[in-house]
Amino acid sequence: LFLDIGSGAGKLVLCAARLYPSQFKECRGVEIIEELHDLAEAFSDELASRLCAKSATAGLNERFESSLAPRAFQLGDFEDCDLSGVHVVSIYATTWASTGPYLTTVARVLSDQLPFGARVIVIDKLLADRTGPDVGFELTHTIEGANADTGSSTAYVYTKVHRSG
Repeated sequence: LFLDIGSGAGKLVLCAARLYPSQFKECRGVEIIEELHDLAEAFSDELASRLCAKSATAGLNERFESSLAPRAFQLGDFEDCDLSGVHVVSIYATTWASTGPYLTTVARVLSDQLPFGARVIVIDKLLADRTGPDVGFELTHTIEGANADTGSSTAYVYTKVHRSG
């Protein structure tokens, strides 16, 4: 499963569902702002409708189902999400409250609930001030890149290295 925490209008969830329909059993987004959540659901319905119409026009109705992973959007706080089965998490955290550059609450919740080997990709923030088995995550990649919104961004890719508790 793929989960975008703070999914906004759902662009990343829809891209994951469209680009990797056989890799993800489901692509989910959780958003706390109702207007953005509603947009995500509307965009999801529109994408499904367009793909279905395109497949029907081409006489390929059976291919529509395999061209888009199931999608789900939840309105609310990420701490209320069911994270069982989630193996890839994305967080574009530019507007999130943090302790300096660290998302300590997010790190704690994810460490407690994600399975061993899960990947967490965080844009422009860090999960914790250090990583390792006692924290629950290992920083495996840092990727710098252009960002149309901010000029540039850094993606921090973590791997869950143990189960908490």
